[in-house]
Amino acid sequence: MSWIESVLFFSNLGDGAIVSDLKNRYLHGKHYFKAKSDYVRNPISLTGIRTAIDILEKQPKGYIIMDPYGGIMNNISNDSIAFPHRYGSLYTIQYLVEWHQEEKNRSNKYREWIRDFYDAMVSHGSWGPRATYVNYMDFV
Repeated sequence: MSWIESVLFFSNLGDGAIVSDLKNRYLHGKHYFKAKSDYVRNPISLTGIRTAIDILEKQPKGYIIMDPYGGIMNNISNDSIAFPHRYGSLYTIQYLVEWHQEEKNRSNKYREWIRDFYDAMVSHGSWGPRATYVNYMDFV
């Protein structure tokens, strides 16, 4: 999948959307989401992968995105730009759950699910301290 194809996929425009559809900036219905993340410095064990799959199977609106790191990114000094998580991270995991206006009464259930997912993955991500993408840092 190309980068622009991934943008279409995550845009919620529906099947058959094309790049020019991204120009339509009209919001068709209210959309909510909750996200958390982990930076992974060591490969996740098979037990960790099974844990994630089991949790994902319980919530069809939940999903993860895994962004790879390393390679040429490791050639950029931590002092060069304000993004210290490149060096030593294999990838980041974004934990997400989404819902629409019609399900607003279930929002606490969705947030609870993602908190439980994040807590279950604590031993598989970074630690001492646990690192997270700055836009996903939260207390709830």
